[in-house]
Amino acid sequence: MIGVSNLKDGTILGVGTNNQLYTRATISSSWVNVPDSGNIVSVTILKDGTILGVSTDTRLYTRATLRSPWILIHHSGAVLSVTVLKDGTILGAHTNQHLYTRATVTSHWVHIANGYPVIGVTVLNDGTILGVGPDNHLYTRAVLQNPWMLAHHGASVIAVASYTN
Repeated sequence: MIGVSNLKDGTILGVGTNNQLYTRATISSSWVNVPDSGNIVSVTILKDGTILGVSTDTRLYTRATLRSPWILIHHSGAVLSVTVLKDGTILGAHTNQHLYTRATVTSHWVHIANGYPVIGVTVLNDGTILGVGPDNHLYTRAVLQNPWMLAHHGASVIAVASYTN
């Protein structure tokens, strides 16, 4: 899996290395392919349960349920990774490797200053923002306005996700 999120009912939603969506009921159950799930590189769940995905074309799409069609979000920019902050704000890592926020799926992106370049982003359960730099190291920031801090010199990382059990 290159990404993972949690549906409102607790189902684990994953993005496979083939850019297809998969679900599993528990952390130890088998992955099940979601039919017609598109070509997705990043996925998150909005506060209302809507699925928000980044496609291989770097644009945002939504779908109301796992079985409904993807709906293109016009003027969604070029995004590598997307997540949702605790307050419901959408946080995206843009193809220019800067962070941007948008209040809703249809509002405009707002650039976040104080940025080290990132290619992937997620929010941990405690609200800490975790990013993957283009150097494949992990970085954290407690809040959006803080600078990135190197989290650990370790293995090379290409993506991050947060799982809620």
